Amino acid sequence: MIAHSGRSVVTLFRFGETAMSHTKTRMEEAWTIEEVAFNVPG
Repeated sequence: MIAHSGRSVVTLFRFGETAMSHTKTRMEEAWTIEEVAFNVPG
């Protein structure tokens, strides 16, 4: 069993045709993987 977690943060900039139409969006995500089974032949 492998368990791990993390946090991702992304900032997006969108530029329009005029100088007044720039937007900035920030997205955050917290994630956890509690149980993963790997069966990979060596």
